[in-house]
Amino acid sequence: MMIYLYLPFFIILAGAAWCDIKASRIPNWLTLPPAAVALALALIFGGVNIFYDRVLGAALVGGVWLIFWRFGIIGGGDQKLMFFVGSFLGLRLAVPVIFFVALAGGIQALVFMLYKYFWPNNFLNLSTLRNIPMPYAVAIASGTLASVLFGSRLLVIVGW
Repeated sequence: MMIYLYLPFFIILAGAAWCDIKASRIPNWLTLPPAAVALALALIFGGVNIFYDRVLGAALVGGVWLIFWRFGIIGGGDQKLMFFVGSFLGLRLAVPVIFFVALAGGIQALVFMLYKYFWPNNFLNLSTLRNIPMPYAVAIASGTLASVLFGSRLLVIVGW
């Protein structure tokens, strides 16, 4: 696998994670234009079939996280970041991305809760956890990295 081809993709994901950590916000300019560029490059260099694959990947991955956004579980920037991930990786890695990002998000939430719970000022005061935003772009970036590295193996294991 030529991992260096993914370098701009992971730079954008790292930038989104950094923005989410620092400002609890992912700007639109970091998600929407790169998604459009990914789809345009798929059409130019891959043809119509690759373009459709990327559009379906964006629809599936972005659609799942659209449901989470609709119920207020994640923010709009996280949902648009997942749309970008789907538009870059396509339909083949959509299911591994959903799996690994959800797994990374669960692990991050558990670590986040334990850290905040056992922090001396918050001990036995779980109500303070509701007011502290969790930067979900970190889970998106790490789960996406895991899906790029191990997603094909996961598909082989499940026979897809």
